[in-house]
Amino acid sequence: MSLRDPKFEDKKVLLVDDDVYLGKIIKSVLDILDVGSVTWVKSVREGIKLYSQKPFDCVFVDCLKEDREGLQLLQAVRRGTDAEKIRVPVILCTAFTEKQTVFQARDFGVTEILAKPVSPEQILEKLASALFREREFVQGAGYIGPDRRRRRGDWDGKEDRRQSSRLTQTNIDQFMGDHPKFNKVEAASDAGEAANGR
Repeated sequence: MSLRDPKFEDKKVLLVDDDVYLGKIIKSVLDILDVGSVTWVKSVREGIKLYSQKPFDCVFVDCLKEDREGLQLLQAVRRGTDAEKIRVPVILCTAFTEKQTVFQARDFGVTEILAKPVSPEQILEKLASALFREREFVQGAGYIGPDRRRRRGDWDGKEDRRQSSRLTQTNIDQFMGDHPKFNKVEAASDAGEAANGR
């Protein structure tokens, strides 16, 4: 499936968002994109319960307030016992774009991060990337989630001084593809391929 012409008619999406207004916006966009089925719940507890009972192709979850409760659902997905379900893409929608939150979400195995406020174009881009961008799935002692060996440019660390503690969507996208923890994995893999004459 091409990322330029994604088809979502056969996809089932779980949306977890306690904000009625923003939840309606995201659900409306997903409906407009012809997503086959969108199930919306308003709490992480409901989300985890429903996820354990039904099959989904992708999960949209809000970070949910200051306690970052949405990360609990991400952990529940990645630490589950079903070999197929732990691989389902998880898109974190959040207004909390501080480095610590982005770093933590990435280490928990998030597939994509969508910074609020969101646009229909961004939702389309992240959904298509999560569902159709082929990426190896990594299962190790310290990390379970999609392989992070992708690059979208080098982030120079510069941010808007008016919001110095927060990252922009562009910063997040660059950061998601440029994490020292996974660069070591990439370097080791490249070294192994070179040793094997590839």
